[in-house]
Amino acid sequence: MKIVWSRGIDIEGNLTLAAAINSSLYDIVSNMRPDWPYSTSPGGIANNAYHGHTFWDSETWMYPTLLLFFPDIAKSMLEYRFLRLEEAMKKALWSGHKGASFPWESAFTGYECTCCAPINIEGIEEIHITGDIAFAFIQYYYATKDLTWLRTTAWPVLYQIAEFWNSRAILKDGVYNINDVQCPDESSTHVNNSIYTNVVASRSLEFASYAAKILGKQENPQWLIVAKNVKIPFDSKNQIHLQYDGYNGHTINQADVVLLQYPLRYQMTKEVATNDIKYYQNVTQNNGMFTGDATYSIANLRLGLYKEALQFYDLSFPHIKPPFNVWQERIVGGNYHFITGAGGFLQNIVFGYAGFDLNPTNFSMNPILPPGQVTVVTLRGLHYLDNILDISYDTKNITISRQNVGSKLIVEYDDGHKAELHDHLSFSVQPFIVTDSDNN
Repeated sequence: MKIVWSRGIDIEGNLTLAAAINSSLYDIVSNMRPDWPYSTSPGGIANNAYHGHTFWDSETWMYPTLLLFFPDIAKSMLEYRFLRLEEAMKKALWSGHKGASFPWESAFTGYECTCCAPINIEGIEEIHITGDIAFAFIQYYYATKDLTWLRTTAWPVLYQIAEFWNSRAILKDGVYNINDVQCPDESSTHVNNSIYTNVVASRSLEFASYAAKILGKQENPQWLIVAKNVKIPFDSKNQIHLQYDGYNGHTINQADVVLLQYPLRYQMTKEVATNDIKYYQNVTQNNGMFTGDATYSIANLRLGLYKEALQFYDLSFPHIKPPFNVWQERIVGGNYHFITGAGGFLQNIVFGYAGFDLNPTNFSMNPILPPGQVTVVTLRGLHYLDNILDISYDTKNITISRQNVGSKLIVEYDDGHKAELHDHLSFSVQPFIVTDSDNN
């Protein structure tokens, strides 16, 4: 317990928010251990929600905050997938493809636990989870630059995932199509070219190619060809991305297209990014998953649309039920102790308001204070490479302090000014970049 509270997100000026953050982080951390590589389910160990199975919730919603503050737990979550790679390869072979296709619902064995079609088709079609897992592996490497881990644990997984996407994509009319899938928005079934699925597949293929080069491994030259030419459905008249081929504006459960902006950070113009948010927030159903609301909030924050971001940020609190701040899946109905929602909420603070981004050669921040009379935010015990940092900011100043003597770090701020981080460094609130000296 002492380790849990030695790191985290401190809030001054708003006790309600501080309690929500602390309880959310505790809810996630208390459901996993670094020495037990079993990951967790949307309901954790407190209930049998979703039969205790592991979904994309783990890598996409719970994992990112853990990676920064509890990288040992994050690593164990990836170890869980690595140890079940053989089953994922069997699933890909069963579907007629190469490589590895991870199960939509996974348990102890790594076998696909989703009920069979026509009762439930997620296990067959919701293949974006394979890309979600690759994306989590990518983030871990960016945060640690652990080449030994990349070679021994990540590479076998990344290689097989890339081979799966390469065999799953079909060339037609000059672009690669990934057909007959289910979107993260599960109201969209049996569709072609789910935009989220295609982009996360592209990310998987690109990084597998990159990893092959730095490890001296043999890469499949087709990986980058598919990655660069996968179909991205787009409505040129309205300047919006389409959730999938032929999307007609029907009501959705959550916005796959907004996930392109965060966490995938797919490059697009500010005009298109704004159009996407405005269009899809008007077709997303009420009483949906809070993970979707968190994504809207983060995307708006990154565009500087603070009023719009606040609208979605405020939707978090009705999901947090007294007296112990237990997350409920939906405002009305759904599962209790829904730690997927806790993960989305924490990302809204760290990757939204604190503006944290984990990049290939550095991390960056563009922080603002959360609403509600918050006076100070501190990211305490944040891990980057072999460094443990405290990053604190208010309305005027940012202070970065070391908890340990790690690798040499360079902080870039004031439009190009660079300073080495020794014990601590303070400067006015602004965007900044932290790079280790080898990448400077």
